[in-house]
Amino acid sequence: MAILSLKNVTVKRVFYSGLGAEFVESFERNDGTPGEKKYSAFFDTPHGLSEGQVGNVSGLLSVKARLWERDGEPPVPMADIVLNSPRFEAAEGGGDDTPF
Repeated sequence: MAILSLKNVTVKRVFYSGLGAEFVESFERNDGTPGEKKYSAFFDTPHGLSEGQVGNVSGLLSVKARLWERDGEPPVPMADIVLNSPRFEAAEGGGDDTPF
């Protein structure tokens, strides 16, 4: 099993009754345009995170393949990147740094 560690990610949204969070990693592409990668994380207990919070997160990596279906468009294969048993540490000055 692999452990994924991400630095300076932003909490994009909170879901699943406070047990899930989507983290976004922002970067600049080779052509200079902005890009982002999204990661879902599922906690064992409510995490208390809020949208916009920045910090570091790590967890056990899993990848789930699925077909993304849109109206009138052919299905597109994609992969959801998921962190299980994650730990979040708020960035300095970003509030409480207690790992969740």
